Amino acid sequence: MSIQKLLEMNPNNYDNIKKISIPFVEIIAKVISFINVLLLMKIINIEEYADYAYVLNLTLWVSLFMDFGISNLIYNKALQKIRKGISEFVIMRVVISFFVLIIFILIIYLLKREFFIISFIISGSIFFTSISYLFKMLARGLGIPEVDIRIIITEPLIKLIILLFILFTINKIHYSFVNILVILLLVASLSFVLNLSFLNKFFKLDLYFSKSFHFFREVKQSFIESNHFFLYTLAFYSIVRMDNFFLEINSTKTELATFSSAYSLYQTAQLFFFALITSQMILLIKNYKYFFVFLLPLVVLAIFTVYIFSPFIYDYLFKVEYNGGEHLLNILILALIPSVFNFYCITKNNYYDRVVNNIYILTIVFLMKFSVYLLIHPDSAIEYIYVIIITESVISVSFIVQSLIRLNKITVYENTSD
Repeated sequence: MSIQKLLEMNPNNYDNIKKISIPFVEIIAKVISFINVLLLMKIINIEEYADYAYVLNLTLWVSLFMDFGISNLIYNKALQKIRKGISEFVIMRVVISFFVLIIFILIIYLLKREFFIISFIISGSIFFTSISYLFKMLARGLGIPEVDIRIIITEPLIKLIILLFILFTINKIHYSFVNILVILLLVASLSFVLNLSFLNKFFKLDLYFSKSFHFFREVKQSFIESNHFFLYTLAFYSIVRMDNFFLEINSTKTELATFSSAYSLYQTAQLFFFALITSQMILLIKNYKYFFVFLLPLVVLAIFTVYIFSPFIYDYLFKVEYNGGEHLLNILILALIPSVFNFYCITKNNYYDRVVNNIYILTIVFLMKFSVYLLIHPDSAIEYIYVIIITESVISVSFIVQSLIRLNKITVYENTSD
């Protein structure tokens, strides 16, 4: 029986297919993105990859300030099927992103001039990619899976094709590091154009800048209402992206690149489990035992899989300059257990409107980790990996203590009521 006939018989099957297909495509896109990272490592040398990883990490952190609460507002309006004003908010998001990146590039020019050119190009790529992400969340809120799925897969797939072409022609055509970054910028801009055309087939964006600025007051109000989400997200990603920043300051490019190679593999495993949690959020929150019965054993299995295959991964997929990365990965992968648990707790707090708890815990841990790096000045990748494991474990203990305190308060309240 065809999918179309199945949907005609029972329209609810459409929602079921959507719930299954979107997370599945998200995971495929993440796998392709990881392959793209491996291809890039093969194309450029280890020092260039160190610079790329550092600037990308820094730009992704800055991108948190590009949103200003607008994405949450657009997604919520889309969920409520309120289409009025969405085009103006998209334009406002574009304008804010543009000015934030201009300020970022000027700061780089003044403080880290050697990174100015690659920061300028990478910032352009992040600009287009972040707007495409906004289109994806708009389509998801409106319930348009055709657009959602296309946007998820478009940029990673085009990038894969381009990087494979570069890899196979690198001996015939000279590609400089800057040339490759410019090509990736063109890929991001092309994907943006395609994603906009996908969205416009189902939802026509009216992109006239002159109409958007009277909406600024509402955008500002949206930011005020969603500032708790912004603050915990800022603390969370500051914790995650801090290591590259300090390692670049205190160590060599080779050390940074080797660390980044192991961290990319670790993040791929993380993103897989984060996708599972977000796609099955309601099930996991309402039946918390599933986390320990199903999800936790999968995490342990992933750790053992990494232990088995990490030597082969580094022997066959990475250049010889990255030798030793497998030992870093085998230690770092242990952080997967507390990090997945932490993401589950964060998601659960968000669901039950306990976002403030996330802010307190993550901000305190951020200050602790930041202080450690300022005082100790570690210069080897292995030291940073130990700090990551300890940090994730401290966050887990904090969430456990928070849960115990809350349960104790509930018990005391019930006893007092009796």
